[in-house]
Amino acid sequence: MTATVALLLDSVRLLMARKLFVITLGISALLVLIYSMIGFDENGLSLAWGLFHIESDIWVKDSPGARTMLLGIFSTFIASIWLAWGATILGLISTATILPDFLSAGSIDLVLSKPISRVQLFLVKYAGALFFMIAQISLFCVGVFFVLGLRLGEWNFGVFAAIPLITALFSFIYCISALVAVLTRSSIAALLFALLFWFGLWIVQSTEQVLNAIATQQQVTAERSEARIESLEAAIVRRQEALEKAENPESLVETIASNPRRIESLKNQIEADRTRIVRLEQEAASAQNLGAALDRWHGAINGVLLVLPKTQQTLQLLDRAMDVDLQSEIENSMFNAQLEVAETGEFEDGAQTRMMPTVEQIETERAAAERIRDDYQSRSAFVTIGSSLAFEVVILGIACFIFVRRDF
Repeated sequence: MTATVALLLDSVRLLMARKLFVITLGISALLVLIYSMIGFDENGLSLAWGLFHIESDIWVKDSPGARTMLLGIFSTFIASIWLAWGATILGLISTATILPDFLSAGSIDLVLSKPISRVQLFLVKYAGALFFMIAQISLFCVGVFFVLGLRLGEWNFGVFAAIPLITALFSFIYCISALVAVLTRSSIAALLFALLFWFGLWIVQSTEQVLNAIATQQQVTAERSEARIESLEAAIVRRQEALEKAENPESLVETIASNPRRIESLKNQIEADRTRIVRLEQEAASAQNLGAALDRWHGAINGVLLVLPKTQQTLQLLDRAMDVDLQSEIENSMFNAQLEVAETGEFEDGAQTRMMPTVEQIETERAAAERIRDDYQSRSAFVTIGSSLAFEVVILGIACFIFVRRDF
């Protein structure tokens, strides 16, 4: 046990002594400093600790808008871009040399002479890389935690969910680096294959999101078209009843109302509604066919993704932990602005619109966006993390088997 702890501490100490660790901490500190420049008062948003001010009724002190904005900036931008990409890439670069350097002549011979099994030795080296990431992310989250507490008066411990989530995301990629390092003893190959694997995951997950978005859009379009068909059919029935009364009046009041102009108007409306029904039936059939085809492809991609790490979905769990959804706020604001333009026919500056979507199209897109968002939020965190960890365990098992059986 003592030898294991000593090796773990030695690995972490060597990683922290490298310049990339200091560079990463410096960038993190700079981001926390910039993040702390955002503040709120009774009149709106203040920047650079009050040097600049933006008047707003939404972003005022102690308002839901201020909370959503500050928490959303962390989860949607800082965590998603810096921690999930920047810090992770630097972490992969820093840790790619751990196993290749250790497997070099002389280094491993000395350690193998100590009372520790090869399995323990491999796992200790692997854990050292994870502790390296934990140290970086923890220091960053502590800074963000105090910024949120001082700016919002809310000590949101959900911020610290970024530590296990980002570390897990890193580990899903680093296990490939470890496997390649054991196979080739090359840090360059380990880093290259890890990045290629990460890029492949991004392609698969992005494809799944695109297919899901388009299939859902078609599904909503078909449903709304069918609802409008039912509404038009009911309107036709009412108009046909009115037309029969106009053509065959039974009372003085109906006789007065049954003038040729009204009869012609009812016939035109019925004909127009039938034409619209035909068009809507074609739209619904086309949307259903396309949606069914995309659903099949989406199911196939989901089958592939089921056994692969889900880095993007893992990162989305941070929004749940922090109880914030900046993306939905942005989407709602965008849809509301589009609806206002579609209804008025012009922008705020008076310029006329050209080729703008109709109110029906905007409402369809809003309904599809809400359904997609609900779909991802309803996905089980246990399945997302559990299936990703299962993949990591399999890869580590292969790497560990090779490490134990190889002659050094």
